Amino acid sequence: MSVKRLSVFLVVTLLLSASAAMAQPDKPWKSWFGQFQVGYSLPQGDAGDALDDGWNASGAAIYKPEAWPVGIIMELGYQQFDLTQEVIDAFESSGGDADIWTVTGGGIWSTKSQGKVDFYLQAQVGWYRTEAKLTEPGVAVVPPVCYYWCYPGGVVGVDVVTDSKSENVFGGNLGIGLNFNLGNDSQIYLEARYQYADTEYSATEWVPISIGYRW
Repeated sequence: MSVKRLSVFLVVTLLLSASAAMAQPDKPWKSWFGQFQVGYSLPQGDAGDALDDGWNASGAAIYKPEAWPVGIIMELGYQQFDLTQEVIDAFESSGGDADIWTVTGGGIWSTKSQGKVDFYLQAQVGWYRTEAKLTEPGVAVVPPVCYYWCYPGGVVGVDVVTDSKSENVFGGNLGIGLNFNLGNDSQIYLEARYQYADTEYSATEWVPISIGYRW
């Protein structure tokens, strides 16, 4: 883990821990909530030697009746990283990337607060699909398409996959976040997580730092 990555992670963790007020959206008239988030992902451990920093996106549904202290969360997530130049050179390739799909479920906990800024914790486990690909520049022929008007086809540049490796493994994550309550009974939130996938030769670990919207 580089000094730069460690500094970013520590700063965000301190920001997320700064609030003593804790809350999850609690509305007596509903029990289901939705959320969507995007962010920046920092590989850790051995993954940091093979992957450059990447990005993430996820969507989730939360079931939490007002009387429950802990809600149930189900989430679909996606992470994308480029392979480091050292890995690309080692395989004598021109490029490469890694994709990680996650389907997870778990609990999300908080105490109630009437403040503008609230704090929450969550933990999830589930299915992680990892795929690393090596690519070379290539071309593809796009045929003409007609729908009311006709669009001419042609030759376009593409990345051709020359080799790939995929795994379906068990994984999990732990997250901490701040909610910023909006006046329309929704929230913008800032979140940091530790993600772990039990891949074959060495565990794949990363820390996504994300901003999201919950309603």
